[in-house]
This record gives sequence, C-alpha cells and structure tokens, in this order.
Amino acid sequence: MNGKYYLTTSLAHLSGLSGIYEIKDPTKLTEIQSSDTNRERFFKKKSDKGLEKLYKSVGGTILLSFPYKNELYF
Repeated sequence: MNGKYYLTTSLAHLSGLSGIYEIKDPTKLTEIQSSDTNRERFFKKKSDKGLEKLYKSVGGTILLSFPYKNELYF
C-alpha cells in the first residue's frame, strides 16, 4: 500500500500475541544466508532492522488484515 509493505503477525498460543509492522524498504531487512552459522541465524531471526512497529499486543490475536479503499483493516 502506498509503496510500503505491512506485516501482520499473530500467535494463537497461551495468552495470544499479535503485531503490525511497516516495511518501507525491504532491502534494509536482515537477510539470512545459507552460509550463516546456527548462532548467526538465531540472532538474525530476532532482528527488527527495517521494521517499524505500529502495534504489539499480548493477550489477543489478529485473525486477518486486508486493504479496502486504500486503507488497511484488521
């Protein structure tokens, strides 16, 4: 949307966890390489480089997100 990407995450486990992130430039995301060690992969998977956190919640989940008339709904 508008040249940006939006990532919606949800974990329906225990008390529930959800988040919404904006990605303005995908080239700034952390990339995992096949040559990375297990340790490097572990820390890269936890990276939020290139993401802007718009929303994070514990105790609930987001079932879906969708664009409608140039707005993003959850």
